[in-house]
Amino acid sequence: MTMHHDYVPSEDRKLLTWGRAVLTQAHAHLTAWRIPQDGFDVVDKLFNDYDLALEVVENPVHSSADVKLKNETKEAFKKGIRQFVREYLTNNHLITDNDRERMEIPVHDSTRTPIPVPTTVPELFIHIARTRSLTVEFKDSGSESKSKPYGVNGAVIIYDILDTPPTAHAQLTRNVLATRTPHVLDFLEAERGKIVYLAICWQNEKGEKGHWSDIQNAIVP
Repeated sequence: MTMHHDYVPSEDRKLLTWGRAVLTQAHAHLTAWRIPQDGFDVVDKLFNDYDLALEVVENPVHSSADVKLKNETKEAFKKGIRQFVREYLTNNHLITDNDRERMEIPVHDSTRTPIPVPTTVPELFIHIARTRSLTVEFKDSGSESKSKPYGVNGAVIIYDILDTPPTAHAQLTRNVLATRTPHVLDFLEAERGKIVYLAICWQNEKGEKGHWSDIQNAIVP
């Protein structure tokens, strides 16, 4: 079954019930479906914000400001859940079409264009975020846009604090999948002032990685 209608309910309570069901299933399968925790946390917060705002409005005593907040959190959640479904559920090869139908989300088209292995290398930009933290920004090489290439669900950042410059990417043992830019890396107090080495590559929705960037370095603030 391929769904063509708008799968996100518009009525408040139906949206809340449907959203809770989707997030409950996703949370129960984070590891099995390879959904990054940070990606889930973003949409889960949007859901909770909407849930609280709707509860206030459903109370007989509420203000126009309460209604405004409910509408704003509703639209934010609808936008967030669409992105979450698109990035982690619709085309995730670890999820069956039966799973998608139970969650009432779009079933991917079996005739769609195959997802390619990433062929480009993301550009990496490192900035100081705050004490013990670095902000990593990335975009596709040669592009002015921050949009990810087709089929890519995020950038894998590998990094490590080393006494001498690494001669191979395999020496960078820490890793994280950043689904959006910028991404903040946090460090321990004992790591302040030390040199961290970083590299990055694209990863597609099937978990296949592209080529690694050159290794860069920064000092942990």
